[in-house]
Amino acid sequence: MVWLLHNYYLPTLNPAQELAPAAPPRPLLPILKSYKDIMKTITRDVALLPRYKPKLITVLRDLERWIAECKVAANVAAGEVGFGSEYIIGNADFKEIWALESFCDGLAANGMLVPLAKKS
Repeated sequence: MVWLLHNYYLPTLNPAQELAPAAPPRPLLPILKSYKDIMKTITRDVALLPRYKPKLITVLRDLERWIAECKVAANVAAGEVGFGSEYIIGNADFKEIWALESFCDGLAANGMLVPLAKKS
């Protein structure tokens, strides 16, 4: 009930009141690195899939949890994320859009989607 009061009712009753920013989410890169390592291992030897499947499921849940933490930490209004009214599609959730953009930024970091070095 306290959570509902602070996160729903009070902001609805006092929309002009500035909300305190939430704590930043935990770093994404270690989660992505773990996913990448597991997928490399499974790709090289498919016979290892049964042994690594629980680890893979755990990492995927961590990624989902990170996106949820990002949505909570976003605490942004429509104008603060850089989207104009021309980008509003139906009932867009700007916190989710911001969280997914942060996730994409993590994927675009050095060594995530594109390897750092070539093998000769």
